[in-house]
Amino acid sequence: MFGELVDGKSGYIPSNFVQQFASDSPETARIPANASADSNPLAPGEWRVIVASTFAVQHESILLRSIAGSADSGKDGLPPVPPPRELRVERQMASSVLLSWRQPAHDPASAAAGDTPTSYEVLLDGRVRCRLNSVEKTRTLLESVPANDRHRVSVRSVTASGRQSDEAACTVSVGGGPDSRNWLAPTSLQISHLTGKSAVLAFLPAASALPHSVLLNGAETHRCEAGGRCRIRFDGLKPDNLYRAEVRALPSSGRDLAGLSAGGGATPPILTAAVEFRTGLGLGRPEPPANVQVESGPRNETLLVTWTPLAGAESKGTRLGGYAIYADASQLVATCMQVDADHCVVAMATLPTNARVVTCRTVATDQDGRVVESEDSSPACELDDVILAASSSLSQQEQVPLPHDATTNEFGIFVNSAGVPILSSPNSDGKLLDANGKALACRRAVASVDPGTGEQRLIDKLDGLPIRGLRLGPNGVLLDESGLPVRGENGEFFGANHRPVYGRRGADGELLDEEGQALQQLGLNSFGVLADSTTGLPITRQSDGALLDAHGQPIDCRRCELSANDLLVDPVDGSPIGVTSVNVFGVLVDSQGRPLRGPQGEFYGANRAPVYGGLRGPDGQLIDPANGGQRRTRVNEFGALVDASTGELLLGPDDQLLNSRAQPMSSRRVRLVEATEEGGQQQLVDAETGEPLSPETDWRVNEHGVLVDAESGLALRGPSGEFFGPQDGLPLAGGPTRDAEGRLVCDGVEDGSDLSGK
Repeated sequence: MFGELVDGKSGYIPSNFVQQFASDSPETARIPANASADSNPLAPGEWRVIVASTFAVQHESILLRSIAGSADSGKDGLPPVPPPRELRVERQMASSVLLSWRQPAHDPASAAAGDTPTSYEVLLDGRVRCRLNSVEKTRTLLESVPANDRHRVSVRSVTASGRQSDEAACTVSVGGGPDSRNWLAPTSLQISHLTGKSAVLAFLPAASALPHSVLLNGAETHRCEAGGRCRIRFDGLKPDNLYRAEVRALPSSGRDLAGLSAGGGATPPILTAAVEFRTGLGLGRPEPPANVQVESGPRNETLLVTWTPLAGAESKGTRLGGYAIYADASQLVATCMQVDADHCVVAMATLPTNARVVTCRTVATDQDGRVVESEDSSPACELDDVILAASSSLSQQEQVPLPHDATTNEFGIFVNSAGVPILSSPNSDGKLLDANGKALACRRAVASVDPGTGEQRLIDKLDGLPIRGLRLGPNGVLLDESGLPVRGENGEFFGANHRPVYGRRGADGELLDEEGQALQQLGLNSFGVLADSTTGLPITRQSDGALLDAHGQPIDCRRCELSANDLLVDPVDGSPIGVTSVNVFGVLVDSQGRPLRGPQGEFYGANRAPVYGGLRGPDGQLIDPANGGQRRTRVNEFGALVDASTGELLLGPDDQLLNSRAQPMSSRRVRLVEATEEGGQQQLVDAETGEPLSPETDWRVNEHGVLVDAESGLALRGPSGEFFGPQDGLPLAGGPTRDAEGRLVCDGVEDGSDLSGK
């Protein structure tokens, strides 16, 4: 089916999961008969992987998108940076790997441009792990690489100007179990741009030092040289036909296998992966637009694409929906979903680095409700002259001399000692500069208030007019109609509410970690602060360490932490925090009324212990997760904190019950289960393990008449916080409130008055 991926790209999505397949043949892994489409037919325009590695790492989905071109070529008019060659694993150890490679091949074009490689960067799963400051050094030991986990290692060349070679051109998979180490077949096979007459196959080599053979229905159609592009286009296909494509690694000697397969032993390597696809029907597809042209856009670093739209609302039995712009007939860069649209502004930053042509496709819906696209417009529009014209105004100021006191702020913008951004030129259209002193592609804006509605709006810094067509990008920041991020006076980005968003951010607005790597998974922790979903660590503003809310806005609070002697101290200088009081939500605040918040964003109660009990707002109030409103609480008849409306238990860390002060209560959680035999009695079991509890060995009755753990003395408490009595282990319900140990206490009196024996 046709759909949109999480990175914003559109294409055909496979309808089946990957099936693992292993082969005993040392030469190839043949496609099993039961993997055919006969038992699970593919619909026209669908594809699936039928022989594939299950050892691909998460970074490969990102790396796959880079194989369309070198990392730095085309846009700046310079040739591609030549990559290192023949990356090999000399030795795989328990927690490290020894790598070697050959220097990049001599490139006369790079030498003539005076921008040849001067150093290397070694990456593990997409992150730079080490840098070698000499091209003569072609060997390194990479530490902290567990041998039991599958990883992808890449080496790229870096020139004196900072340009980099394609990461996918020098890469190898390492680690994993014995089976994965013997897999030399390519990974991450993907079919795209599937039509009735053509298809595009992309893959990642398990070892870029090997050449690869591509076969279609058993016949070789392409040969990919070592370190070459792993992107193949099949043309001349027949509509509604099933095809099988195989990609086979071609080791030429025992040295190839020794240096690339770390499995050892007699297990032969697996060299082939395969995919099958069914071409489209070739019917029911709209006509492409006519008279497609590309010229310099209305602003620097933009392109204007124009075309003649199709007449009417239908074409070849499909209902028209709009138009899509593609670079090199392969990468979607912009859409304009209006039937009568005749132009689109495209940001050059959205083009792949080696883009040479632009085409336009008609987007429509067929009779079955599926989204279909036309063939690419013809002829394709050449980009060379257009790109030069669009960037000519910046050619003389691409890199700006910086004062000695220049630093970068939290948005990665170069600023002077007063914090004022340094621009590429003193004119009003001067560009913001990145960490390398190069002009950034962005839309400069000024935040203002609409006098008519009183709502926040963004004004273009150059023409003073409100910016129209804003949309929220994948990084949670506003983009203009051409896809450029909108940035304010200090380089700040803007969120959905047109207000600045904070946190350390990259050039496209993505949040970065301390190493400058993009954070992939973000969310709110139980204290309502923005945190890394993987580690749980809060995302803080780099300039002052402020905690951030769901919109990336700084939260007004006093950061603190508990010292070894249980004192609340400043996390920066360790000085004790003086005057404090408790606000209406039961959390400590400083003399200015700001809540005290710990390393995870947690609040503190009157006894200086962290308080819990569900999602909390910036002032410590409990928040209703359903609608974000303030949550009212009460204590149920067993002394446990619950939601006042629903009676739902509010739990602390490790699912502990909470008392009236939202402090964790010590107890052992259990539950009653029905008897397994007819006429049998209900039985208490451990809530976590489900293990039955036996009298005397697992529980006993304390002096208050409730069941407690025989060893620790902790009260046994059920799903609602209820206690259990000695009479057949049934819950003790009704009557006055009970405290943490099960004593009866007066209702309405904090901590209660003991009613034991009354």
